[in-house]
Amino acid sequence: MKHAPYFVDVIGSGEPVDVMPYVIEAMASCPYRHDFTPIEIAKLLEQVARGKYISVDVLDRIEGRMLDAITGRVIRWLQTEQRIAQLTELMSYDIRYIPYVEVRYFKDDPVCAGVEKLSGRWLRQDELVRFPLPDCDQEKCSCGYRAWTKHSGRKRHPTRSDPF
Repeated sequence: MKHAPYFVDVIGSGEPVDVMPYVIEAMASCPYRHDFTPIEIAKLLEQVARGKYISVDVLDRIEGRMLDAITGRVIRWLQTEQRIAQLTELMSYDIRYIPYVEVRYFKDDPVCAGVEKLSGRWLRQDELVRFPLPDCDQEKCSCGYRAWTKHSGRKRHPTRSDPF
């Protein structure tokens, strides 16, 4: 079923994005039982993005009150896509300023197997993917990207091989 677009400024950049494809994908991958429609999730996503209170009766409509399993996933996807666009632009500049990019996550948070494969090395532009990964099995994803200039990257991690 085709859904009408629903535009929300999730990241606060001033540019609303059609969140409906992301909502539908997040709902399909949600492991918790719920009775929300895509348009209801899109409206809730708008509330969450603005820091508004979500009432308990709404949270009770999803198993374990895990609304973040849907709204949080959409927000992280959009944040990561914006970050990838920023990094891709930086990587297109003069070779002297190409940032070294690595996966960043909070050290005490568990990570999925896909992130373990990406961590501990420099990433090329074609390896940048949105988080959470499709096969991420963690309740909350804290993964992101950290960019370094060539000089600071080599200084911080002198043993890593050059990705270029």
